[in-house]
Amino acid sequence: MRSELVFTAMDRVKNPFLLFHLVRVSSRRFHKSGACMQNTINGVLERVQIGDSIPADVMLKERAA
Repeated sequence: MRSELVFTAMDRVKNPFLLFHLVRVSSRRFHKSGACMQNTINGVLERVQIGDSIPADVMLKERAA
């Protein structure tokens, strides 16, 4: 369930607004056409909770736009 993924990801990223921003930007970056967006979001949350690195340029490119 997604709420469990969110709460476990909050252990890594304490600020909920920063977590939302990270998930939003990363989901747009990792999404592949033809795939369900829900699965992409869940995958990003799983990566955050295990501490898998999400490239820093994801954040920088979105802020520049």
